[in-house]
Amino acid sequence: TLANPDAAWRPGLFVNVELRSNDSEVPVAVRSDALQTIDDKPSVFIRVDGGFIAQTVITGKSDGKTLEIMQGMSAGTPYAATGSFVLKAELGKGSAEHAH
Repeated sequence: TLANPDAAWRPGLFVNVELRSNDSEVPVAVRSDALQTIDDKPSVFIRVDGGFIAQTVITGKSDGKTLEIMQGMSAGTPYAATGSFVLKAELGKGSAEHAH
């Protein structure tokens, strides 16, 4: 129930809301769009010398913007935060070129 003392809220009026529940600190989190599925496994592209590699991870909670990483990455590991779908596409091209 929302208080409406000045009758500012009318039926049919559109509003934006943000609901928060159980905020918690997690040791490792990434942007949600960094997660890709590689070989049917959740993966994040982490930076290594010379580029990126797909690292399989175990995920936890998500708020839609960030995603908890429970295993597979350490805090502070550099990763592809945006554009990881491009890395996945490049990975797919490499395997397609070697198929017989």
